[in-house]
Amino acid sequence: MNRSGFTLIELLVVTAIIAVLAAILFPVFVSAKEHARVARCLSNLRNLSSAFRLYADDHDGGMPSAHYTWASPDWCGTVAWQGDVAIENGPIWNYTKKSKGIYLCPSDIGVAPAYMPSQKNYPLSYSMNWKLHLSSMDRVIKPSRVLLLIHEGRQTIDDGCFYWLDDTTRNLPSKIHYDGTAASYVDGHAKWLSYKALRQERADRWWDPDVSK
Repeated sequence: MNRSGFTLIELLVVTAIIAVLAAILFPVFVSAKEHARVARCLSNLRNLSSAFRLYADDHDGGMPSAHYTWASPDWCGTVAWQGDVAIENGPIWNYTKKSKGIYLCPSDIGVAPAYMPSQKNYPLSYSMNWKLHLSSMDRVIKPSRVLLLIHEGRQTIDDGCFYWLDDTTRNLPSKIHYDGTAASYVDGHAKWLSYKALRQERADRWWDPDVSK
C-alpha cells in the first residue's frame, strides 16, 4: 500500500534537524551582520578624520571646538548638553561632502540615547577627544596614539565631547561592538579596540596630546 505524507516521528526528526541547523547558522548570520556594522563604523570614522584634517589644513593646523557653547556650535553642531545636534552647522560639515550618514553608526539608527530618550533619531554616534578642543593638530606629539573620535554607545553619549579623564561611567569607553568599540586617531587611522585595551590607553594617557611617552 502506497503511503502519502510523513509520520509524526519523521516530522519530529526533520524539525529537530532544522532546529540544530538554525542554532548553528544563526550566530554566524548575526556575527556577519555585526562585522558589516563595524566596517561601516570604521569607514565613518576615517571619513570624519579626513574632514578634520582638511579643516585643520585650512585653519593653520587649528582644530574645531570639542565643547558646545551657546554662542558657537562644536565640531558636530551641538550647542547644548543633551541638546539637539544640527550637524550641518558644525565647522567640519563642508569638509564631509555634506554627508550626514557618516556621523551615525548603523548600530545606532533609530535608537534613542539613554540620557535623551525622546530623541530616537539622534544623528550622532561619535564624540571628540576633549583635550583637542581648539588645539592644533600639528602640535600633537604622538598623532598615532592620540584619540580623535570614539564611538560612544547609546547608554553614554549626551553630546559631541568625550571627557575621558572623568572616571564616571558616562565618560568611559563603550562596548557597542562586541566587547569594545571603534575609534580614530589624529593621524587618521581607525580601528576597533576591546574595552580592556581602551581602558589601558586611557590609563596610560595616550590620548593626551601633550604626553610624549
